[in-house]
Amino acid sequence: MGDSGAGKSTLTWGLLQHGFEYLSDELAPIAAQELRVLPYPRSLCLKAPPPEPYALPPAVLETSRGLHVPTGGRGSAAPRARRLHAIFFLEPGAVARSSPTVRRISSAEAAARLLANALNPLSHAADGLDAALAIAQCAPCFELRAADLRATCELVGASLEELRARGVEPDCGPPGQ
Repeated sequence: MGDSGAGKSTLTWGLLQHGFEYLSDELAPIAAQELRVLPYPRSLCLKAPPPEPYALPPAVLETSRGLHVPTGGRGSAAPRARRLHAIFFLEPGAVARSSPTVRRISSAEAAARLLANALNPLSHAADGLDAALAIAQCAPCFELRAADLRATCELVGASLEELRARGVEPDCGPPGQ
Protein backbone atom coordinates (compact mmCIF):
# COMPACT_ATOMS: atom_id res chain seq x y z
CA MET A 1 0.00 0.00 0.00
CA GLY A 2 1.28 3.49 -0.72
CA ASP A 3 0.76 6.82 -2.39
CA SER A 4 0.49 7.23 -6.13
CA GLY A 5 3.95 7.15 -7.66
CA ALA A 6 5.54 5.39 -4.67
CA GLY A 7 6.41 2.37 -6.83
CA LYS A 8 3.74 -0.15 -5.82
CA SER A 9 3.19 -1.51 -9.33
CA THR A 10 6.90 -1.65 -10.13
CA LEU A 11 7.54 -3.47 -6.85
CA THR A 12 4.68 -5.85 -7.68
CA TRP A 13 6.25 -6.59 -11.07
CA GLY A 14 9.59 -7.21 -9.36
CA LEU A 15 8.02 -9.49 -6.75
CA LEU A 16 6.35 -11.50 -9.51
CA GLN A 17 9.82 -12.13 -10.96
CA HIS A 18 10.90 -13.37 -7.51
CA GLY A 19 8.17 -16.02 -7.32
CA PHE A 20 5.38 -14.11 -5.58
CA GLU A 21 1.80 -14.51 -6.76
CA TYR A 22 -0.39 -11.71 -8.10
CA LEU A 23 -3.88 -10.88 -6.85
CA SER A 24 -4.39 -7.24 -7.77
CA ASP A 25 -3.01 -3.86 -8.70
CA GLU A 26 -4.63 -0.65 -7.55
CA LEU A 27 -7.29 -2.34 -5.38
CA ALA A 28 -6.89 -5.06 -2.78
CA PRO A 29 -10.25 -5.93 -1.25
CA ILE A 30 -9.80 -7.51 2.18
CA ALA A 31 -12.39 -9.62 3.95
CA ALA A 32 -11.59 -8.35 7.45
CA GLN A 33 -13.45 -11.10 9.30
CA GLU A 34 -11.57 -13.83 7.43
CA LEU A 35 -8.31 -11.91 6.97
CA ARG A 36 -8.29 -12.79 3.27
CA VAL A 37 -7.24 -10.69 0.30
CA LEU A 38 -9.75 -11.13 -2.49
CA PRO A 39 -8.46 -11.27 -6.06
CA TYR A 40 -9.17 -8.30 -8.29
CA PRO A 41 -7.02 -9.21 -11.30
CA ARG A 42 -6.22 -6.57 -13.84
CA SER A 43 -3.17 -5.45 -15.73
CA LEU A 44 -0.37 -3.85 -13.80
CA CYS A 45 -0.06 -0.20 -14.73
CA LEU A 46 3.52 1.05 -14.57
CA LYS A 47 4.36 4.71 -15.06
CA ALA A 48 7.80 3.83 -16.47
CA PRO A 49 9.66 0.68 -17.49
CA PRO A 50 11.23 -1.21 -14.58
CA PRO A 51 15.02 -1.40 -14.26
CA GLU A 52 17.02 -4.29 -15.69
CA PRO A 53 16.79 -7.24 -15.39
CA TYR A 54 13.02 -6.89 -14.88
CA ALA A 55 12.13 -6.71 -18.58
CA LEU A 56 8.50 -6.42 -19.56
CA PRO A 57 6.80 -8.99 -21.81
CA PRO A 58 6.04 -8.19 -25.46
CA ALA A 59 2.29 -8.00 -24.73
CA VAL A 60 2.66 -4.70 -22.85
CA LEU A 61 0.24 -2.01 -23.98
CA GLU A 62 1.71 1.49 -23.86
CA THR A 63 -0.76 4.35 -23.45
CA SER A 64 -0.52 7.99 -22.45
CA ARG A 65 -1.24 6.88 -18.86
CA GLY A 66 1.50 4.26 -18.63
CA LEU A 67 2.50 0.71 -19.44
CA HIS A 68 -0.24 -1.89 -18.97
CA VAL A 69 1.32 -5.26 -18.22
CA PRO A 70 -0.88 -8.37 -18.51
CA THR A 71 -0.44 -10.60 -15.48
CA GLY A 72 -2.17 -13.81 -16.53
CA GLY A 73 -1.62 -16.02 -19.50
CA ARG A 74 -4.14 -17.91 -21.57
CA GLY A 75 -5.38 -20.91 -19.72
CA SER A 76 -4.06 -19.67 -16.39
CA ALA A 77 -6.33 -20.30 -13.46
CA ALA A 78 -8.11 -17.36 -11.89
CA PRO A 79 -6.40 -16.31 -8.67
CA ARG A 80 -8.08 -17.34 -5.43
CA ALA A 81 -8.40 -15.45 -2.18
CA ARG A 82 -5.29 -15.63 -0.02
CA ARG A 83 -4.72 -15.23 3.68
CA LEU A 84 -3.23 -11.88 4.58
CA HIS A 85 0.12 -12.56 6.25
CA ALA A 86 1.58 -9.04 6.39
CA ILE A 87 1.02 -5.52 5.12
CA PHE A 88 3.80 -3.36 3.72
CA PHE A 89 3.25 0.38 3.45
CA LEU A 90 5.54 1.59 0.68
CA GLU A 91 7.18 4.96 1.21
CA PRO A 92 8.12 7.03 -1.87
CA GLY A 93 11.66 8.12 -2.63
CA ALA A 94 13.31 4.87 -3.70
CA VAL A 95 15.60 6.58 -6.20
CA ALA A 96 17.27 8.63 -3.46
CA ARG A 97 18.08 5.65 -1.21
CA SER A 98 21.15 3.46 -1.38
CA SER A 99 19.48 0.48 0.31
CA PRO A 100 15.94 -0.51 1.29
CA THR A 101 14.76 -0.65 4.88
CA VAL A 102 11.79 -2.19 6.62
CA ARG A 103 10.48 -1.48 10.10
CA ARG A 104 7.56 -2.91 12.02
CA ILE A 105 4.85 -0.36 12.78
CA SER A 106 2.22 -0.37 15.50
CA SER A 107 -1.35 -1.53 14.97
CA ALA A 108 -2.53 2.04 15.62
CA GLU A 109 -0.28 3.51 12.92
CA ALA A 110 -1.23 0.72 10.51
CA ALA A 111 -4.96 1.23 11.17
CA ALA A 112 -4.65 4.95 10.47
CA ARG A 113 -2.82 4.23 7.21
CA LEU A 114 -5.38 1.60 6.20
CA LEU A 115 -8.28 3.92 6.95
CA ALA A 116 -6.67 6.75 4.96
CA ASN A 117 -6.44 4.44 1.94
CA ALA A 118 -9.81 2.71 2.27
CA LEU A 119 -12.04 2.88 -0.78
CA ASN A 120 -15.42 2.84 0.96
CA PRO A 121 -14.97 3.25 4.73
CA LEU A 122 -18.43 4.74 5.21
CA SER A 123 -20.04 1.44 4.18
CA HIS A 124 -18.52 -0.29 7.21
CA ALA A 125 -19.29 -0.13 10.92
CA ALA A 126 -17.81 2.90 12.68
CA ASP A 127 -17.00 4.42 9.27
CA GLY A 128 -14.42 1.72 8.57
CA LEU A 129 -12.41 2.19 11.74
CA ASP A 130 -13.49 -1.21 13.12
CA ALA A 131 -12.36 -3.01 9.95
CA ALA A 132 -9.07 -1.08 9.78
CA LEU A 133 -8.31 -1.88 13.42
CA ALA A 134 -9.23 -5.55 12.99
CA ILE A 135 -6.93 -5.93 9.99
CA ALA A 136 -4.06 -3.97 11.58
CA GLN A 137 -4.27 -6.00 14.79
CA CYS A 138 -4.32 -9.33 12.97
CA ALA A 139 -1.45 -9.05 10.50
CA PRO A 140 2.09 -7.76 11.06
CA CYS A 141 2.46 -4.34 9.44
CA PHE A 142 5.63 -2.73 8.13
CA GLU A 143 6.86 0.52 6.64
CA LEU A 144 8.96 -0.28 3.57
CA ARG A 145 11.42 2.27 2.24
CA ALA A 146 12.33 0.92 -1.17
CA ALA A 147 15.59 1.43 -3.03
CA ASP A 148 17.07 -0.79 -5.77
CA LEU A 149 14.26 -3.04 -7.01
CA ARG A 150 16.17 -6.31 -6.62
CA ALA A 151 17.31 -5.42 -3.09
CA THR A 152 13.80 -4.31 -2.14
CA CYS A 153 12.22 -7.54 -3.45
CA GLU A 154 14.81 -9.57 -1.56
CA LEU A 155 14.13 -7.57 1.63
CA VAL A 156 10.37 -8.20 1.35
CA GLY A 157 11.03 -11.91 0.82
CA ALA A 158 13.47 -12.06 3.74
CA SER A 159 11.02 -10.20 6.00
CA LEU A 160 8.25 -12.68 5.23
CA GLU A 161 10.63 -15.62 5.65
CA GLU A 162 11.70 -14.26 9.04
CA LEU A 163 8.04 -14.11 10.12
CA ARG A 164 7.59 -17.73 9.02
CA ALA A 165 10.80 -18.84 10.75
CA ARG A 166 9.70 -17.17 14.00
CA GLY A 167 6.27 -18.78 13.69
CA VAL A 168 4.51 -15.42 13.44
CA GLU A 169 1.06 -16.05 12.06
CA PRO A 170 -1.83 -13.63 11.75
CA ASP A 171 -3.62 -13.98 15.07
CA CYS A 172 -7.18 -13.96 13.83
CA GLY A 173 -9.13 -15.32 10.91
CA PRO A 174 -9.18 -18.92 9.76
CA PRO A 175 -5.90 -20.84 9.70
CA GLY A 176 -4.27 -22.11 6.53
CA GLN A 177 -3.52 -20.43 3.21
